[in-house]
Amino acid sequence: MIFLYIILGLFILFCLSLMTRRARKYHVENFKNRYIAHRGYFNNEGEAPENSLAAFKAAIDKGFPIELDVQLSKEGEIVVFHDFTLKRACSVDKKVKELTVSELKELKLFKSEEKIPTFKEVLDFIDGRVPLLIELKVSNVSFELSKRTAKALENYKGVYSIQSFNPVAVLWWRLNKKEIARGQLSGELKKFDEHPGAITTFLITHLITNIFVLPDFVSFKFEDRHLLCYKLCKAIYRPFTFCWTIKKNENLKIGAKEFDGVIFDSCEPSDNRF
Repeated sequence: MIFLYIILGLFILFCLSLMTRRARKYHVENFKNRYIAHRGYFNNEGEAPENSLAAFKAAIDKGFPIELDVQLSKEGEIVVFHDFTLKRACSVDKKVKELTVSELKELKLFKSEEKIPTFKEVLDFIDGRVPLLIELKVSNVSFELSKRTAKALENYKGVYSIQSFNPVAVLWWRLNKKEIARGQLSGELKKFDEHPGAITTFLITHLITNIFVLPDFVSFKFEDRHLLCYKLCKAIYRPFTFCWTIKKNENLKIGAKEFDGVIFDSCEPSDNRF
């Protein structure tokens, strides 16, 4: 067993030697020392629920960069929504990809009058006023969302970077849009049912997929920052790092000390920078 751990450790070190570089790209540097509003500056009990135009307006008003989620509707249009299913946010037992945009527009987010926005609506609304950290929600091996997102962003003048848990989605940007900063989301993913397969989950958790994705930054779960793979990556290669998602005021200073950018919700930073 000890021998197995030694081999695994050497393999991880080998992968780390080929993976994340210090981010050199202009766009990701715009997030440095910034608190980033997770799904907008939201309140799911009020009129500005997550990933809504109202939540994005609240973030803009406070000067926070915005993290948001995109995925495809039934007809392949990009909508801004986090979960793959509609049950938590809209009390509908369907998947987002099973409904058209017009059907999704009939639903209300949580307890508000807000509707699920399309990506185009969000880009037109934000209009470059704050930087965007765009998470690609992809549950299979597909480049489709990456392709459509890149197309939607062709004429967008604002600052943005791309990230995903799915390394295939991130890989597309390495192969086709090298000028855009791309990031690998990670953490102890065994707790998340949206990540298929034990082997894939292990590889993402331990940042081993970075061997072919070569991300410009790592976005790691705050509570899992003690994991050896992340500590080695940070100590040896000093990449640009985000943490997700801080929910307590007392953890904001810790996040600001240990990460380059801090994604937060459910708490109140005293400023939009640190």
